[in-house]
Amino acid sequence: MPDADDIDALARSAAHGDPTALDALLLAVRPEALRLCARFLPNREDAEDAVGVTMPKDDRAHTITVVVR
Repeated sequence: MPDADDIDALARSAAHGDPTALDALLLAVRPEALRLCARFLPNREDAEDAVGVTMPKDDRAHTITVVVR
């Protein structure tokens, strides 16, 4: 996983409309999001569903809001 500075730079670029940065950002934070969801949900499938709902691949405007906040 990229370090915090890389994540911040990707988030800034994505917020300014760079679709490549958004793709890279989502790819970078997805494993951590899955790990966190797995800690709170009863099984991996539920964790994967939660990540899929909060980071949908077809709704980028919503996704960037969720990730940056």
